Amino acid sequence: MHYLFIDESGELGLHERSSEFFLIAALCTENLKALEKRVWKEKAKLINEATSSRPTHRIYAVTRTGNKKIWRSIGALWPHGDGKGFNHKVDCLPLNGAEIVIREIDAEGEEGAP
Repeated sequence: MHYLFIDESGELGLHERSSEFFLIAALCTENLKALEKRVWKEKAKLINEATSSRPTHRIYAVTRTGNKKIWRSIGALWPHGDGKGFNHKVDCLPLNGAEIVIREIDAEGEEGAP
């Protein structure tokens, strides 16, 4: 007996930030157990890549000049695939006593600084 797995990826272009691509893939095998194992492994990998490929938070160095706050983006933060921690990349570390602030990036992908 043969088993067929069909999956799709992409969007239908209903949103401004939609992808222009829509992909359909098919796998055929006689070994259902191997197919299920491979499919779940690849899905887990794709989910992990999707959550870790784009930062969810920005890291800022915030200084004060009088009553004015100056926000400088100095890095980014990504959640771990298992949701139990974070990775961060910092381009520089302030030596001027700046406050380090981490802000979530909003849904439109805009910077998190107020």
